[in-house]
Amino acid sequence: MLDDFLLFVEVARRGSFSKTAKALRLTSPTLSKRVSFLEDRLGTPLFIRSSRGLSLTSYGQDMYEKHANGLLEINDALLAKDTSLPSRFILHCPQNLMQGPFYKALSQFISLPELMVTNITLEPSNANVLLSQTSFDMAIRVGKQKDSAYYQKAIGEIAVALVCAKDCLSKEVLVTPYDKFSEHDRAITDSHNSFTKMIKTNDITVARLMVQDKVGTGLLPMTEVQQLIEDSKCEYEYRSGVLFTRPVYALWPNTQTPSTFVSLLLKTLHKNKTQALKSQLLKL
Repeated sequence: MLDDFLLFVEVARRGSFSKTAKALRLTSPTLSKRVSFLEDRLGTPLFIRSSRGLSLTSYGQDMYEKHANGLLEINDALLAKDTSLPSRFILHCPQNLMQGPFYKALSQFISLPELMVTNITLEPSNANVLLSQTSFDMAIRVGKQKDSAYYQKAIGEIAVALVCAKDCLSKEVLVTPYDKFSEHDRAITDSHNSFTKMIKTNDITVARLMVQDKVGTGLLPMTEVQQLIEDSKCEYEYRSGVLFTRPVYALWPNTQTPSTFVSLLLKTLHKNKTQALKSQLLKL
């Protein structure tokens, strides 16, 4: 109906069906039929058709004066061939990835001469915020997201193992940032460890800090193990091999083909080989 109303506006401003049909590359019968359909939907005529020519009815004149300019501006904007790139780029990424294996790639990405944006926003957060509740150009998430509104591309995986301080007195306490996925439970059960207590936290950084403070044995990804090593406040040990891996995905909205800037970031990540994401155990 909006398309037909635009046709009405085009006819009204030219005062002729034939001239409008020629300008829009339509046949006169098709154009006349579309406008008549609109008049039927509105329940009142928009034009007075006579042998002397075409004129607007009072209702048609009122509709044209109220809506024509705004509708034409919107249409012109949609038809304009605007090749300019957006002026901002927003990335959401887990904090442990942004500060760890992705940091070098992000630093290089920001410095690329092709990245002609004046506003870059990096949102580091380990909280699993719903993507539908935020605005972004690209997001990185650990684990596949159950949302068909975003295209997802696997960019690597993170190995997960049991780690604790060597002099921890409560190694039988499990500290985990993960929900009880079946593969996790099976992996822990099959290991030689026996846990008498479990501490569940929704923040992976909190789990790492508890291991650092010798609260218990942490079920941690290699990104957090790397942070433990860098902090080196004490010596650590593995209490298992790799129990499972978690896939890492890059997401962007609306279309399978990534935008120019998303493509640049994906290429930069690939060049830095950060897609490997510590797939083996780090040396403690």
